[in-house]
Amino acid sequence: MPELSEFFGFRSRKKVLVASEDGLTGADTRQGMEETFPIGEGSSTRRPGPVDEGDDPGEALSPAKDGGTETADPVSRTARQGPKIAFVDAPDRIELAWVDGNIVALNSAHPCYAKTRNDAQARRLLCLFAIAGAIQRFLGSDGDEADPHFVDRMMAAWGAR
Repeated sequence: MPELSEFFGFRSRKKVLVASEDGLTGADTRQGMEETFPIGEGSSTRRPGPVDEGDDPGEALSPAKDGGTETADPVSRTARQGPKIAFVDAPDRIELAWVDGNIVALNSAHPCYAKTRNDAQARRLLCLFAIAGAIQRFLGSDGDEADPHFVDRMMAAWGAR
């Protein structure tokens, strides 16, 4: 689904700086971090290891233009990209889900969501459908006409897996 690749992006290989006394790269510490993984690896329960700049609490090293206050070495990592899924308790909103920046917010206070609380499979399907609807609205929000069959195609792709 080409719309998803434009919207979500893919995991990408990049160089992340790691503090090193013998490092050849000047770096500065920045607020905000994002967990990274070795190339070809996924999330783990262990410490994240090298981190990249991001929106999560913490600190990360960033290349310095003027020499920097620390020395570092680059390490090849894979960064998470694309949107994050969040559950939001918003009883005043009618939408099942909406896009807010790079977050797809699922309305856990929606009556339809409450009806699926005891059925994991129904809840999973509802969440997928809600995400597809939110993305379809988002893709059409910039004035372009959204594909009226986007939700159908996304659900068909999920069903074919």
